[in-house]
Amino acid sequence: MEAQNEIQKLLELAENREEIGDHEGAKKSYQAALKLARESQNEQLNLICGYNFGTALVNTGEPRKGVEILLKMLSLLPGGDEPKVINEQHLFYNLGIGMAYIGDWKSCFEVMQKIINPKLYAKAAITRGKAAERMREFDQALVELSIARKAAEASRDYATLAQAWFIEGKVNLATDEPKKAQHALQNASLMTDKIEDDQEKTEHKTQLAEAMIEAKLYEDAQITLKGAKNNPKGHYLAATNFASTGEFENAIDSYESASKGYLLDGNLEMAGLCYLGEGKCLKRMKKLDEALGAFNNALATFEDITISSHGKTNGLLGSNACIGETLVKLNSTFDALTPLKEAAAITNAEQQRLQRQQEKIQRLIRKANRSLGNSKNDESFSETASYASLPVVIPPSVTNTLQSAGGGVLLQRPFLQRPAKNGLSYKAQLLLSRPKMTQKFFIQEGIDAAISGRVSSKSAQNVLSASQPLNRGRRAHGSGREERPGTASRFALRTAADDDSSEDENNKSARMILNEYDEGLNAVD
Repeated sequence: MEAQNEIQKLLELAENREEIGDHEGAKKSYQAALKLARESQNEQLNLICGYNFGTALVNTGEPRKGVEILLKMLSLLPGGDEPKVINEQHLFYNLGIGMAYIGDWKSCFEVMQKIINPKLYAKAAITRGKAAERMREFDQALVELSIARKAAEASRDYATLAQAWFIEGKVNLATDEPKKAQHALQNASLMTDKIEDDQEKTEHKTQLAEAMIEAKLYEDAQITLKGAKNNPKGHYLAATNFASTGEFENAIDSYESASKGYLLDGNLEMAGLCYLGEGKCLKRMKKLDEALGAFNNALATFEDITISSHGKTNGLLGSNACIGETLVKLNSTFDALTPLKEAAAITNAEQQRLQRQQEKIQRLIRKANRSLGNSKNDESFSETASYASLPVVIPPSVTNTLQSAGGGVLLQRPFLQRPAKNGLSYKAQLLLSRPKMTQKFFIQEGIDAAISGRVSSKSAQNVLSASQPLNRGRRAHGSGREERPGTASRFALRTAADDDSSEDENNKSARMILNEYDEGLNAVD
């Protein structure tokens, strides 16, 4: 009974931590509760704690671990019409969302087909549509999205309705049907305006504007972005849209806002792209000196990225090429040689890497054809290249020249000076000028977050007395893990023998969390 009370307290603590946004603390509490539930051999509490812990992992960036736990809980559910302490439909839904996050689209589609709950049906259908779109099964995607729209219309769920139209627009773009894509995106915009929650509306507007720009609906995108400029991505999309319509002054302002926001968030790759876009706008306006400063700033930003990636390589290539081109137009041909040579070196390295990768893939195609006994060997590289996992390229060393006019001030920003004057990097200077409050929005790329976040601790409280083991002549205390009743293995309620953490450590961890909880209650009193 004491262990069950501790589990109850841990579940309450996890709920309280989730409500205040302490998701890491909530996961630790759920994990401690799950360990105690396994040790106490309480099947119902084991299901509740496992479901809550798995769902918390899915919702906080650890979907692979979350899916493993949710699959285990699914295997432990009683069969038939026996009462279940957790909602099976919610378990299937959260499991499907987790599979979508890890990219297992086929399993996601199959799991979401099990959803019959009217409250989850529209969201499950839209996730199936997203899964079909990712698997390139576009006809099936359109069928699922039509089902999702009908279900969302019946319940007046405008957020889901907007999402369904948005994904349909993306499908139409992928199938090269721009007219249908424009129609779908315009309908998505109408549904987005009906969403009541401001934050959710902003998220929808941001991703919708991105698709509109891709569909060349520049005027519609500009209208949509008016309500989505309070985050870096909104500013970046607005800048891209302004640049596409020739409004370079507005584009520069938006690029500057976006670059500062991305740098404050630590996203150097996107910040570098903003500086590149800003420089291109200035170059189109014939302001070559200022454009050179922007390109230099882009180069410095991409060089600050410590991990080699395609984004960094492309950024270094674009920055050096733009710097060289601008210097040539400024008649500084001698200074232009270094960045142009660097751009050429990066281009050659990329071409050699792609050539090696192409040869490797063609060898694999021939090997696969021989294994299958295919006489024809006419598959082209273009048919399979999109599915190849390209290795990370290590770019050549690039010299950072930073040769711009302005007496050490980059791009007329007094808080950004050359490191030689104050010893601080550009990123560090921006962090020092961080505003007191920054607002972030996390967009899920068309996948709804799991709506069934947890089983309430009240459910656990209801099963405490009913789930006490009966005393049938068993010993009050076993002599070790291997001598517990056989049901412990059958229901996966005991810790594996090769577990690194001992029972004492588990109990100690749980009690430390409980002590923190009790101290918090005493402080409130």
